[in-house]
Amino acid sequence: MAGTAKRVLASVFTEAANVTFEEAFRHQYVLSKTPLDLSAFRQLKVGPFYLYHSADLPVARLTTKSGRQLGWVLGFAVDARGMLVDNEVRLDAKPASGNAIEHIETFVSGLSGRYVVIASFADDGKTVSRLFLDPIGALGAIYDPANGVVASSLLLALTRDLEPNPIFEVPAEIRAIPEFSKILPQDSVGTGLKTTCFGQTFDKHARQLLSNHALDLVTFTAERRPNVSVDEALSDPDVAATAIVDRLHTILSALQAKYSGYMAISGGQDSRMLVASAPDGFSDFFRYYSYSDNWITELDLSIAQSLSERVGADFLAQPRSATANGSFFPNRKRSRNFQVRCAISTGLKTMGDTWWRNGYFRKLDFGKMWIRGNALEVVTARLWTPTVNAPYRKAMRHALRRLRLNTEDSRLSKVLMEELTAWRESLPDEAQPVFPDFWYQELFLSHGQGDFLGLNDLIYFPPASDGGIFAAARAVPPDLRRVNALYDAVIRAGRSDLAEFPLTRDLVARRKAEKASQKAAAHKTET
Repeated sequence: MAGTAKRVLASVFTEAANVTFEEAFRHQYVLSKTPLDLSAFRQLKVGPFYLYHSADLPVARLTTKSGRQLGWVLGFAVDARGMLVDNEVRLDAKPASGNAIEHIETFVSGLSGRYVVIASFADDGKTVSRLFLDPIGALGAIYDPANGVVASSLLLALTRDLEPNPIFEVPAEIRAIPEFSKILPQDSVGTGLKTTCFGQTFDKHARQLLSNHALDLVTFTAERRPNVSVDEALSDPDVAATAIVDRLHTILSALQAKYSGYMAISGGQDSRMLVASAPDGFSDFFRYYSYSDNWITELDLSIAQSLSERVGADFLAQPRSATANGSFFPNRKRSRNFQVRCAISTGLKTMGDTWWRNGYFRKLDFGKMWIRGNALEVVTARLWTPTVNAPYRKAMRHALRRLRLNTEDSRLSKVLMEELTAWRESLPDEAQPVFPDFWYQELFLSHGQGDFLGLNDLIYFPPASDGGIFAAARAVPPDLRRVNALYDAVIRAGRSDLAEFPLTRDLVARRKAEKASQKAAAHKTET
């Protein structure tokens, strides 16, 4: 250990599992009030803070036009003008006048992608230190107020042992990893919940910064950002769709100027909106990609291939039949090693889904960008209650179910409802009519995006992580979104010819109906 520098818990886990630290925490960062023992990361200074980051995580200096340092932008971001944030960003800000933070707020509000912005400077005689998050928390910020550390994942944020959260516990399969047995508390709290929520983590003291919030680095408290206004002109689905398609087109165009890789598409709505919004020749830089590991994803792959042919895109298919025993890993040991690394990378959240565990990603070029349609469910209001104007209690219970917080424990159910109620009461009045859009963004997405830290052989990028896209979608009445009025308008505004292709869910429903009809006919014949 270097001098008095503290050691992060992440180092203990990587050593115990014989995992390379740089590989486990590729694309991640740590910010601390005091020096840390993190020689595997590069080190910078931002105000009085020590900033450590993976060599593979892009970093851009944030300055005034005269070159005075204001902070750093970490991650993969496209600005309001449609330019990739790279090397240096100069703002027309004058700290001595007290307006610098306003310029930074405006700059951050126009950013899209997967990033954090860290600002620290003297402004009008006061020290301003703040961390801003991308619109869906795709890069993430976990902070430990007592130790003054904030990081992209839990194990990087802790300089002590993990203290179990009495509500949210580390998944049982991760607690059962033998290498972790002497590090993790093994007693289960017995709630059975398989996720975290409400800004809580598996540690009872550490907190997760939610999207639409900023972290005051002086007090280490979260503050809601004022970004819930609705433009009434966007309530027309066609107007909102044009804004969404234009922004997605701009973001994808910016990415192809520097990156290449893959865009995951399927027979669903989210990825089809990306295809409809992509610039001409996009597949020259990003191959369209789909896979199958069961009969439903086989339908996905078939539709994705047809879409690709229609738009003239280069298409990469990974059918289940191309695997050896259902896996692209050469043996179970290699798969297990990846799963253990994934658990460490994500802060003990997940060991990966079947696509990861079966090594499909190993057939994609290392270090390339991997674009996904995550976060576009806001366009279809998919997570709203079936009846848009549901009573308060019914809407709240529905939210808990969709957040995967189901429980038969009445005491725990009450605690979770109190947490959800407290979060809802933190919303401004103008956000209450569309509160499902906000729990989707702030609770569902913020807590789910951390899983992608585990698949760091690729650069995960969600183009829909954009405040303007969310605002445009929220402006359209949810009852119209639920019947696909906005989704249909997006396809019309981008590539209207894509509307003729079926969705996977429609094919699945049709197949199930056919089987039910055949079964009924057979039963009638027998009787």
